[in-house]
Amino acid sequence: MYIAEFYGEPLDGELNIHSINQKEACSKTSIVRVLTFSSSSIIFVSDLKFPLLESVIYRICVKIHKTDLELFGNITSILKSDQGKASLYELTYILNKRPMLQGELVTHHKRYLQKYHESQAFNKIE
Repeated sequence: MYIAEFYGEPLDGELNIHSINQKEACSKTSIVRVLTFSSSSIIFVSDLKFPLLESVIYRICVKIHKTDLELFGNITSILKSDQGKASLYELTYILNKRPMLQGELVTHHKRYLQKYHESQAFNKIE
């Protein structure tokens, strides 16, 4: 997992619902703040509430070093923040259109919590 360090402007993304139950959805775009990302998921903060449902596929767009990235996935973890009403979310990328099973969601959630605690410990060391 890459612990993002941003110089100057923070990394913001545009998030919207791409589809629900495999049917395209037209939803408003929300701005979210990206905290970390890896080759399998992206973790962001938002004041909005997003459901943890396999049937909902999200689309997040970020610009990294003048390159626009469009990523699709399911929210697989939600963690309340200690600061205010914001929550941390993990969006796990979809590599194919196969929906995730409940057991996979639990596995992703456990892995996310481990990564989160590791990043908290890393940030306290510095």
